Amino acid sequence: MEVAVKVLRRSMLEMDENVISELEREIGFMQRTRHSNLVRFFGAGRQEDGTPFLVEELMAGGTLKGLVRGSGSTRELGWGAKTALASDVARGMAYMHGLGHIHRDLKSGNVLITETMQAKVADFGSVGRLLTEQRAERTSSRTSPNHDLDLTQGVGTPLYMSLEMVNHAAYNASTDVWSFGVMMWEIAAQAPPDLLEQEGVTRGPVYSGLLRLLEDGRRLAIQAEWPDAWRSLMARCWQREPGSRPTFPSLLHTLEGSDGC
Repeated sequence: MEVAVKVLRRSMLEMDENVISELEREIGFMQRTRHSNLVRFFGAGRQEDGTPFLVEELMAGGTLKGLVRGSGSTRELGWGAKTALASDVARGMAYMHGLGHIHRDLKSGNVLITETMQAKVADFGSVGRLLTEQRAERTSSRTSPNHDLDLTQGVGTPLYMSLEMVNHAAYNASTDVWSFGVMMWEIAAQAPPDLLEQEGVTRGPVYSGLLRLLEDGRRLAIQAEWPDAWRSLMARCWQREPGSRPTFPSLLHTLEGSDGC
């Protein structure tokens, strides 16, 4: 059986003291979970020089980012394929949230593709455990996957972050739903989900620029020719109030019930 070995570069270890804790969090999560839409974990260890590594299933299709954006000549995907990919991600995230976990860095670069075009969520270094919805509103300095996290910390990738995360306000599991909506847009458009570029913001700090746009109600432009189910789901994922966003089970139900065209 072929596997993938993920080795941390020593330069990363030297530059960022949080890398080891993120790796330990990722290993801890993957050891305890298994689902067909989460990348499978086989083991971990250290090389002779002490550099840590992970052993995971081989995902021959690369990343979702690479699939939908391509490099030079983008492969045009039909709506059936796009819906299947989005459904795979929603299924994996529904499982994670059902266990009380939050990903916090859901994006196309952290979704891997098999040779048969199945999507699996990966890269769990920022994952955390939310035992109850009440705990999701609290903040803590502890970073173990079995404890509350600092839920005002803006971890993740800016263009995929929810309004509350960009604003360094308290957030909960629905922040992953916002990110999923951005990913849906990226799959639909097969283009980078760059709200700043869309709005002509070319200079200045990324966070402040995004926050200003999101607070003003600006969102990625949803095209009229996209399927109604997709257009509706994306708009719901980007609701200002976290409680107004759908859950992953409801997202999955809608996607699986759509005709993908």
